[in-house]
Amino acid sequence: MALEPCDEQIEQFFECFTCVVAGYFLMQVPAHALDGIRLRRIPGQEVQLDPAGAVGNRVTAIWTTGTDLGTQNASFISLEAYRDLFKPFHKAVNDWMHEHTGWKSMIHSCGSVRSLIEDFIDAGFDILNPVQCSAANMNPSELKSAFGDRITFWGGGVDTQHTLPFGTPKEVRKEVRKRIKTFAPGGGFVFATVHNIQSRVPVENLLAMFETVRESRSYR
Repeated sequence: MALEPCDEQIEQFFECFTCVVAGYFLMQVPAHALDGIRLRRIPGQEVQLDPAGAVGNRVTAIWTTGTDLGTQNASFISLEAYRDLFKPFHKAVNDWMHEHTGWKSMIHSCGSVRSLIEDFIDAGFDILNPVQCSAANMNPSELKSAFGDRITFWGGGVDTQHTLPFGTPKEVRKEVRKRIKTFAPGGGFVFATVHNIQSRVPVENLLAMFETVRESRSYR
């Protein structure tokens, strides 16, 4: 028996990413069925908000979405699914932001998202975070070469899965220098660890990271 959810059920169901994916692949809810829901969440349309007027140029960048679309070994969804399910909403929000403000739009997505980055750029994202270089197909040099002139890499400074927690201070320094040398030339790089610094990371490694960043600020 086919499922025929009403609009309110769809809106409640699509509140979390897991439910979105389940609805898309299992319930076969077409992307266009979500258009009204998407549009109601765009600032300045049906909900009369004026975030640009409220904060003006005190904002530099907006964390627009934090939905993780990558896993350790591959993207979480296909390129076709991203284009159907997420990209129209991302583009609408980013277009509004760029039209009404000078803010930059950030997408946070862990994991292997190499296959999606071109579409992130086309959807209007200015910044990619956290740049998980330890994931498959996320080689720093290749990312910089392919996308470095069109999107800012905010992250990727040192691996938080291996090097920072389990390496030596010497290994941390080496990796930090290498990542800065790779990502920084020409601009478009904000140094940050690949993800949050976890507990039990040796203090010596943290000091090595901070000191190396300070020493390498002039990277020309």
